[in-house]
Amino acid sequence: MDEASTEWVYSRTAGNSSNATDQLSTWAAWPTCVLGRQQSPVNVITSDVATAPALDNGIIPHLKVAGQLLLKNTGVSFQVHEMAPELSVLPLGGGPPVAVDPPSTKGYTMLRGQRFNWFQVHYHTPSENTIDGQHATLEAHYVHQLADEEYHGEGSLAGTTQHMAVVAVLYDLSKEDTCNEELSAFWEDFPTAAASEPGMGDSPGFAASSAPVDFGASL
Repeated sequence: MDEASTEWVYSRTAGNSSNATDQLSTWAAWPTCVLGRQQSPVNVITSDVATAPALDNGIIPHLKVAGQLLLKNTGVSFQVHEMAPELSVLPLGGGPPVAVDPPSTKGYTMLRGQRFNWFQVHYHTPSENTIDGQHATLEAHYVHQLADEEYHGEGSLAGTTQHMAVVAVLYDLSKEDTCNEELSAFWEDFPTAAASEPGMGDSPGFAASSAPVDFGASL
């Protein structure tokens, strides 16, 4: 199996900037990411932007989390929560994340009248998408999946990658000496080492935060 099919990177050189050439060489296993025109990364040209009345009140988040944040360093991004509909936490005695008992969800967002369950949010710096060719300092991806009660197919969507919706939020550095209230509640708690693969036991890549956060405030 060649290198392009076993890894992908934003840049081969450690630093704050992504590298388009490195991305093209390692994303070749997913041709749509290289050649497609309807997926991230997107360059928004403001002179071509049009008003879309159908999107008025199209995003209604319900993402208040009452202090059970599972923080993860994936090695390529910082992430809050695991990629699943159920809430997972770090056990008090140590060890890998476990689902809470009884099961609990993380919240949801109504997108154009349909309920999408929230799975996780992860952060990239600089931004993956651009506006007029310019990267933002930080970009958040709020990953959702269509709720089963909204799905008219067979079986459950949970555990698949079907009917996903990702809401991207761009952040710029403040010109004042202030911090984003949502991010500052937990950002310093992110682990600096990357998480190990599932099933590897204790991992320095996970941390917990008890900060109550309204993630919907950014949407």
